[in-house]
Amino acid sequence: QTYTNTTMATVTFATLAIGALSLPARGFSPPTVPFADLGKGASGAKRVREALSMYGILAVDQVPELEFAHDSAMKALHSCELEAPHVFQTSWLVDGTKRETIASETRGGVSASLEEGVKKACPKFSEASDKLRDIISVVSGAFISSVDKNFQGMTFRKRSGGEYETLQAGLANAQELDHFHVYSAPYSRSKQWSVDFHTDDGLFIALTPAQYASKSRSSGFFLQSQTGEAVEMTYPSKAFVLFMLGSGLKNWVTKPNQGLRTPVMNGVPHAVTVPLGSTRMWYGRMFLPPPDAMSSDNIIHFSAYRNVQLGRESNSTAPVGCNLGEKKDSSVSLVVSEDNTCPSGEFHCWMRCYKMDCGPQEQPICVSKKTGTTCPPNQMGCEAKCANSQASQAKSGGFCSSDFSVSMYMQGFVNPGNSDDGCVILLWPSWELNSKMKFALGCVGTVLVGIALESIITARRYLRTKMNVGKGKFVLVEGICYGMQTCLGYFLMLVAMTYSVPLFICVVLGLLIGHITFNAFSIVSEGATPCCEGTSLYADSGAAKYQDGSNIGY
Repeated sequence: QTYTNTTMATVTFATLAIGALSLPARGFSPPTVPFADLGKGASGAKRVREALSMYGILAVDQVPELEFAHDSAMKALHSCELEAPHVFQTSWLVDGTKRETIASETRGGVSASLEEGVKKACPKFSEASDKLRDIISVVSGAFISSVDKNFQGMTFRKRSGGEYETLQAGLANAQELDHFHVYSAPYSRSKQWSVDFHTDDGLFIALTPAQYASKSRSSGFFLQSQTGEAVEMTYPSKAFVLFMLGSGLKNWVTKPNQGLRTPVMNGVPHAVTVPLGSTRMWYGRMFLPPPDAMSSDNIIHFSAYRNVQLGRESNSTAPVGCNLGEKKDSSVSLVVSEDNTCPSGEFHCWMRCYKMDCGPQEQPICVSKKTGTTCPPNQMGCEAKCANSQASQAKSGGFCSSDFSVSMYMQGFVNPGNSDDGCVILLWPSWELNSKMKFALGCVGTVLVGIALESIITARRYLRTKMNVGKGKFVLVEGICYGMQTCLGYFLMLVAMTYSVPLFICVVLGLLIGHITFNAFSIVSEGATPCCEGTSLYADSGAAKYQDGSNIGY
């Protein structure tokens, strides 16, 4: 919403068509696809193609855990703004609205930590924002994969020649800009818009619905129709991820293969107005091209373009991202050069360039924020500090990297034992499998949970032969058993979603052992997922029997 292309936010958009169809005069609800259907089946694929080619907008809803994570993050953001305004970057919009921002970045689905000052001043927001950003990474990955499937041929040309195989391959290590905004509107204004109509200069943006400190009937988010009219967007649900295409597609991405529909390549003109006297919280992530991507006219590669837009010599801000006003700390800037190097006199550490002023006996080093030990310049979770030669060295060749942990490997299935990979978190933050012993215990525990799940399914069947079905006592016991079964089932699902090969195998192994032990000769249930297995306890016809030959009492 605020990643503006300042050179293009002009009157030309008054006649730009968002798509082949006109928007309604009042209230536009974006085309929506459930997360489970994104990129799956003919119906889901058709929705994606139509939405992006007609409007350049797609809302993904029914995302697991999103509503709670989004609500928690927005409320924590508001509390952080009230309690620690000094950690925000402040700018004033043309209508007098104050915009306060906390910014970070993501690469390859892995989000960088918020600044240390933000984490100390607002620990609840730091935790809640991490959860929200992890969910956005998962949904964004599915969206990009869906675009690859539905618009084949869209990719990036490399500076060295050739092309990336897919959009997903090109974006694997490209920069993604995360911004949390708090807008505080004045009680009167002379301008209609807080942020006037513009398109985003990036490829596309993933955003969540704005949330207000008090109830508001307005979304505050407007699109521009073919006739130049402002049309307010209505939210399809309380929690969704809206993907909106930017003008960067036209400048950096090749068009789809001939005969396929083309998404809106010019970007979607949109504007924001914050209701008078209200406070509005918002989160969005802008996706940028890879550094070596060549422009459509083959004149410049993105890294060079980014350097020009950043205006290093004049210390200006970049229209590619958010115009955040004055920088709070001009001694730290993001690395934007193609080879991840910094200008002369600056020190490189975890995608940032630092202007260090160390003492006579000190030198700049990269230090892990988590362990305090030195780490390689490209290691995630590190920051630059001045230290003497006595600084502790990070141990090499460990079971996993102690500098950061993950609840899900974004690159697909991973085997343990690589010291460059993050340590797996097993369900709870304190259960970090950072050693062979802990990992082995995690595997054993996962197998036992799978066996326990199958035993509960058997217990529910057995109860029906020993208790009076329909009575209060039976309902109570059955409810407790079903709750335990569902809980264990979802635990196993989350363990499988870590994408750790041994843990996934242990999930299957535990269910297999439990099934052979307790349910090999039982009736086959309708459900196939661990969380729902055994919910149907009735056969279609005939008398089902237990292993001992006794009838199952219905």
